[in-house]
Amino acid sequence: MMCANLETILTREFSIIAAWIRPRQPYEMTLVLTHTGIYIDFNSEYLFRFREFTGCSSRYGATIMQMINRDCLTIYAKQAFVDWIHSVPELEFPDVTLDEVNIEGTVLLVPEGYSRDDALTYLADFEAALTERFFADWYADESVWPDLERFPFDHWFSVTYHSMIFDMAVGVAITKDSHHELMPEWEGIDIGPYKQQIIDEFDRHGDWGVPQDPNMVAALRAINEFTRLSGEAAGILDLQLTMVESGTGFTLRYGDISEPFYEALEMVLADFTTLLKEHPSAYDEIDFNERLTQLVQNASQVGWGFGDYLRDKVQEIQSYMDDYLM
Repeated sequence: MMCANLETILTREFSIIAAWIRPRQPYEMTLVLTHTGIYIDFNSEYLFRFREFTGCSSRYGATIMQMINRDCLTIYAKQAFVDWIHSVPELEFPDVTLDEVNIEGTVLLVPEGYSRDDALTYLADFEAALTERFFADWYADESVWPDLERFPFDHWFSVTYHSMIFDMAVGVAITKDSHHELMPEWEGIDIGPYKQQIIDEFDRHGDWGVPQDPNMVAALRAINEFTRLSGEAAGILDLQLTMVESGTGFTLRYGDISEPFYEALEMVLADFTTLLKEHPSAYDEIDFNERLTQLVQNASQVGWGFGDYLRDKVQEIQSYMDDYLM
């Protein structure tokens, strides 16, 4: 659920931004949401930063919180699951109710997608393992479990979907306890088409071969789609860095672009940094060090502070990896 003041904030900020850009009606507004900011795309041509998003700003009297780039699924038991609990004498819960079992649903964060169907498609790979886990949490002896092949996940559990996820524990590190038994064996997802889509968005031409502005939203969606289908860290990192490299190449070919253009690339590099720190072993799977060093060299003369940002960010990454590899 949105925080109460988010709509008000968007309305105020939208009116300011709309007055700033060249007059054009009607506006077609798309929000690109990541954990580093909200970006507003007008007519798929301009990508404007809504704010350095630390959540609903206290300037508007709301709680400080951060939006994160995840969707959320909450799993609740159905009556069939409660009936099974009643059928197992060893559990000694003959009177437990559905409401009591569902006092706390199980919350799953999944890659950011575009709809409930996308999230449920992602969940499908985990349903068998989750079903077994939920039954084991109540009673480990599989001999008293029902036939889970005949009666799969949907028979026992329902799912709710939430697309806007806020982190209110600002400044508190997230810790993770891996459950590898839940991870499906991913079938190989070909990264090639997603990488090519990103490259193509920075090499668009109109009539008579006139270069067109990159469609930043389409490039970001290619990354999000690969993330949803694969979830493979090295591949996601590869695509994120490809977008920054492609954007840098675009500005080297055509000169300084605009502040929103560079801020969008900085957003992606910030996401790259965060993900790499979560999966440092991916650093050597693809030669990121060489590519990052070349990126800094290429961007050294780019304006709007972009070259300086890349240099500082790459130094942060390389210093972190040096400490990790020691």
